[in-house]
Amino acid sequence: MEKEVIDYLTGLGFEIQPCSVPLNDKEYFKRDLFVMIGRKSNFLFRLLRKWFPIKYKSEREDKSIWFILRDEITRKSIYEIELKPSSDEHIRSMRFHYDNFDYSKWTLRVCSGPSFAFLDGDDFFYLYGDPDQGSPIEEIEYHFNQIPELKQLIRQKKLELVLNG
Repeated sequence: MEKEVIDYLTGLGFEIQPCSVPLNDKEYFKRDLFVMIGRKSNFLFRLLRKWFPIKYKSEREDKSIWFILRDEITRKSIYEIELKPSSDEHIRSMRFHYDNFDYSKWTLRVCSGPSFAFLDGDDFFYLYGDPDQGSPIEEIEYHFNQIPELKQLIRQKKLELVLNG
């Protein structure tokens, strides 16, 4: 189910966002230091990033996958989507810890605009791997049809499929 949803969203024009969580506390400190220096000098910021790159985790702790839809002209973010498996969440030393992942039940959350505020209504909806619960693609299309821009995107994609046959 995960691959099917990823293929569908990338087919609509969403890009997969790489994980941008620093690897450890040293990398967090380095990132914060680079940002402070970058406020004063963009040249130094670029130089530091080139010679001392920040190391990032290969995947997020909550196993989520983020997608971004950009405006074709300005390349600014229009929508972001979070897809993650259901899990238990605990707070451990000021950071969240996730365990008991259920890969048969995924949540999908849509954020809009440059502020990345979650859309009104349901924060998220569930996608089930069970065929009795319905197709995850149909569920995504149902919720996307509530948002005019995403409804238009789906309509455009379906027209392209029909016309290109």
